[in-house]
Formats: sequence, C-alpha cells, structure tokens
Amino acid sequence: MSAASGAESSCPGPTDPLQAFATNMRVQRAVLGVSQEKVAMAADMDQSQYSRIERAEVDPSVRTLARVARALQVTPAQLMDGVEWVPPSWLGPVEPQ
Repeated sequence: MSAASGAESSCPGPTDPLQAFATNMRVQRAVLGVSQEKVAMAADMDQSQYSRIERAEVDPSVRTLARVARALQVTPAQLMDGVEWVPPSWLGPVEPQ
C-alpha cells in the first residue's frame, strides 16, 4: 500500500488531502516561479524529500507542512485548500461552527 492510498483510507472524503496538498504546493511554486530546489532550501529540507511530498508519495508532518508553507509564502491552511472533512458515520450529525 502506498502512502497516498493509506491517506485516502484513513481520511475519508471527496478529496484526498495528500493530493490536494501536493497540488496546492505545485501551483504555489509555479506562481512564485521557483524550483523545487529553492523551496526545499528555504524549507530546510532535502530536495528529494520535497519532491516526494509534492508528488504525494509521502505524508508530511505538521512541522514540515509549516516549513513548506513558509517557504512558499502562504499559510498552512492555504496549502490545505480544497480538502473537505466528512465526519465518520459513528459521530452522528455535526453542527456547523
């Protein structure tokens, strides 16, 4: 089982969070017009690790998410744009906040 498929099964919803995050990373990097290497350096990580995250091959930690967001000049929430949370059925109805 790949990291991406594991993320799908553990976090149900219409959008795979890892894919949405990776897509948002690629889009923001393109907006900035910078290479993966430059973003990885700014995020204090190996370029190969950054590349694996951007290809949705690995789930980043919360700390890594924050470092990547800072390097891409966005908030972590912006990198999670498009991710929908669907409550599990055992939770029952959830009131919007």
